[in-house]
Amino acid sequence: MSGLEIAANAIMAGSIWLAARNSVHTWPTGVIGCALFWLVFFRNQLYADAALQVFFIATSLIGWWQWFHPAARSSSGERPITVAKSSTIARVLFAAVGVTELVVTLVGADPQLTADALRGFL
Repeated sequence: MSGLEIAANAIMAGSIWLAARNSVHTWPTGVIGCALFWLVFFRNQLYADAALQVFFIATSLIGWWQWFHPAARSSSGERPITVAKSSTIARVLFAAVGVTELVVTLVGADPQLTADALRGFL
């Protein structure tokens, strides 16, 4: 295990610990940890795992932003639990497939491998 992997795991463990404490600092540490994992995966030509880290970084940034800008709160100050619309889920899946294909195209991986991987997922 490289020093980069150890650092990424340590930072992500810290991010999880901060999340358990309900700390806003979980978001930036999560972004840093995911960025380090992205580097580890990209260097080792694990492009699907690297793409997944991009997704984690994006969702962490969205979560961080929402932490500071809550759209709706109940009278008690707690954020309500909501259900995603099926159209939102479909758009997210479409975007995820598109980003994956873009990464594969930019990296130059075999498109047939992408199709096989997606067939197993779907």
